[in-house]
Amino acid sequence: MTSNKNIITDDMIESISLNMFRVGTKGNNFKILKMLLCNVDDVAKELILTKVPANKHLNELEKCYLLRRVRRTGMAYDTEMTDVFISCVDEIKDYVEANISNMLKNMVIK
Repeated sequence: MTSNKNIITDDMIESISLNMFRVGTKGNNFKILKMLLCNVDDVAKELILTKVPANKHLNELEKCYLLRRVRRTGMAYDTEMTDVFISCVDEIKDYVEANISNMLKNMVIK
């Protein structure tokens, strides 16, 4: 029997992780993560969307394991990864806030 370590490469793990950041920080997706526990109606109302795009956002986040959905109820729940992801983004925000003056000085504006 083959272990997961033999099948899953570091490149695959990096790709999945980067995709998680891309999806989790895209558009309204991060707002949705901070709304959990919610349902599709809550998302649609809060983000001023119809149910179709609200469901699209929820499905995209679910595919990245950033939330868990219960079919037929419309409910979306956090996963273990949701809290880790939000904490990571919050850490980055805290760093930027603490260092914004230096960061702005070093930015090249063209």
